[in-house]
Amino acid sequence: APTPANADPDTTNRFATSSTPSKLLGTVGDPQPHHVEAARRLLDALPLDLSVAAHEPARAPSLVYALLLDPDAEQRDAQLDLLENASPQVRHDTQAIYLDISRLERSLRLPLLELTMPALRSLPHDQRRHLRERARALALADDHLSPFEFALIKSLERHVRTHDEEVVRPRGRPQSLLQCKEHAAFVLSVIAHAGANGDRDKAESAFARGVAALSLADVRLVDSDRAKPAQLDDAIAALAKVSPFGKRNLITACAEVAADDGVLDPDEVDLVRALGELWDCPVPLATSD
Repeated sequence: APTPANADPDTTNRFATSSTPSKLLGTVGDPQPHHVEAARRLLDALPLDLSVAAHEPARAPSLVYALLLDPDAEQRDAQLDLLENASPQVRHDTQAIYLDISRLERSLRLPLLELTMPALRSLPHDQRRHLRERARALALADDHLSPFEFALIKSLERHVRTHDEEVVRPRGRPQSLLQCKEHAAFVLSVIAHAGANGDRDKAESAFARGVAALSLADVRLVDSDRAKPAQLDDAIAALAKVSPFGKRNLITACAEVAADDGVLDPDEVDLVRALGELWDCPVPLATSD
């Protein structure tokens, strides 16, 4: 997609390609001050209109909806129909913001979402609830949850809570990864298939690299039709009980899977970063040169 006129092409293109496999592996669970500076420069590269909308509570929900709209016009119209219970202004703003979103580099979309969080958290309880319900409906409008949609929905669930939600923390003693190896293998399978584009051999190779990183025995790659982002919830909940050290090792293994072919597919990166956030093992949104 072309870079918007009011964005710096050099900056956006650099950030679109700056997360190499070696850099991703080196940042897992260990963000440094230079990562914060790199993220700041990445956010400064956003088109001004999008940056302003992200900071306005009245427009930030429309920005979230626009991030979820499909490039296909027919599918997009069907999604917009799901906003019929929202105000006409919300639907209008969503369509207007989508014009800028459609020209935005893929690597800037998660940072843009992160920028909206303070504004979204300031919304009244009912509006936060409607936001999450509508976002999930838009994401699932085609009965498929992409890695980016998964990352967006999980970020909303984690950061834009409603008053009646409690933060669920694992009880009892932390478990080892070996106690949850089937769940770990499932997560590695989802990431392996995300970057394989239907190539079973490629997925097997990536999966094997992740399994080796964790020294897991007697686990197999889950078939692609049963290893999709929408099916991750049970594994995420089970692996939340793993020790912090185990979670860091698991996210590192996920990054190994993504890095197997030497190319970081955006879907792989979205999944690794979303899982890292869920397990309190952050992977920076940007790396610096």
